[in-house]
Amino acid sequence: MMIIKKISLDTKVFISSIIILFIFSLIYMHVTEPKQVNLAYQGIKFQAGNTNSEESISIEIQGEYITGFLGEHDKFEGKILIDDLLLDYSAPPIELNLNETAELSFGQIYDGMSGHIYINKNLDKVIIEISELDENDNESFSYENGWFISAPAKNREEAIEITNSILSKIYNKNIIIY
Repeated sequence: MMIIKKISLDTKVFISSIIILFIFSLIYMHVTEPKQVNLAYQGIKFQAGNTNSEESISIEIQGEYITGFLGEHDKFEGKILIDDLLLDYSAPPIELNLNETAELSFGQIYDGMSGHIYINKNLDKVIIEISELDENDNESFSYENGWFISAPAKNREEAIEITNSILSKIYNKNIIIY
């Protein structure tokens, strides 16, 4: 106890600052440490407005999830596999926006299709809008009759529920796909 009394006030402030900085550094390293992601979902491909359209699709998400710190956006770096279609988001990583979703374009892929992927912050809900390309390679998509893939979903009703939930969050208004 005598030792503490003999230390000057400047030294006590310095030591306290070092301890606080050390604790803050530990918290930062713990929060921002990348977490491995290896998820597999069964989803449903369906066409809006067509109650007879329903096809089972598998989606795998593999990579690292990096939590943002003090205002930084969370990031995902890795690969998304949709059946046999591999989308690589290794560089640059995907940033999740303030509404806790990420919107990704995946350009012209195969069979005249392109689209957008929407994924939520927990990576536990995924929807994909599939845009069709016309003869001039222009994207065409409509919420009235466009194609979607939603996961995880066992049937069309679950897929529609996930789609409406994520789109409503992204656009901050009630979107209803049927």
